[in-house]
Amino acid sequence: MNAPGWCDYQPGLFLHPVHYFFICAWQRDRTLSTMLTPDWHCISESKDLFEMVRTEKTAALDAEVSVKRIGLVAADGATNYMRELIDAMDDETFSRWMNDHFAICERQDLIGASHHTLDILQKKPD
Repeated sequence: MNAPGWCDYQPGLFLHPVHYFFICAWQRDRTLSTMLTPDWHCISESKDLFEMVRTEKTAALDAEVSVKRIGLVAADGATNYMRELIDAMDDETFSRWMNDHFAICERQDLIGASHHTLDILQKKPD
């Protein structure tokens, strides 16, 4: 893990936050104080392309408006961890991969492993 170039950018390579936090940031003597609170909540700023939030924050945001949650699903699940393998799959294998993904994408114990989630909401009647 400490091999030279381990954290160097490579085209098409997505560095998962866990990889970045524990390997790249520590390896380069950076502190996590600009990215995480002491209780491990992500810090996002308006300049950031995406906002990294925990599901509790998503639920709190939902509670601020008149909506009912229909579902919270993992949009990509483990896909980004295996991107090259999935890109190389033949049609039959990919179909099986998608069947597995659809079978587990609503499991709340796996939501945090996804890079993206989809919060499905329904407006409450006035």
